[in-house]
Amino acid sequence: MSKQIKEYVSEVTPEIKDKIISRMISYDTDKDMKVCIEYKKVEDLNISKQQFEGIINQLLRMGLIERPNKNGYGDVFNITVDLYDLHRFGGFVMHETILLQKMEIMIATLNSILKETKEEDVRQRIKQCLETIELTIKVCSILSPLM
Repeated sequence: MSKQIKEYVSEVTPEIKDKIISRMISYDTDKDMKVCIEYKKVEDLNISKQQFEGIINQLLRMGLIERPNKNGYGDVFNITVDLYDLHRFGGFVMHETILLQKMEIMIATLNSILKETKEEDVRQRIKQCLETIELTIKVCSILSPLM
C-alpha cells in the first residue's frame, strides 16, 4: 500500500495565522485565558506540523501567548490580552493591510512633493527615496503574494 502524501500550503499567510488565533480564542470557553491547542485541531488549515509550530513560536516570541510549563513542552498556553487585542483589531491581515496603505500614502506624498519642488537636489533625494521604496516593495512581493 502506498502512503498518501499530503500537500501543504507553500507559505504561512496572515489569514492562516488569524485562523489559529481565532481558534485559540474560541477554545477559551472558561475565559480563564488558558487554552489547549494541538496540531490535530488545525489540520484542516492544510499546514504542516512544522508550519503550525512555527506559528506558535512566533506567537510566543511576540508575547501573545505564554507557556505555563517553562520547559517549553506541551500544548497548553496562556493567552494574553494582547492576543485578544490583535484579534479584535483584525489580526495579521489588518496589520499587513495597514502596512501597505502606509506605503501607498508615503509614495503618493513623495510624488506630490516631487512635482511641487523646484530644487534639483531635493528632487534627486525624493527620487532616491521612491526608488528605495519601490525596491522594498519588489522584495516584499517576492516574500508575500499579498503585496
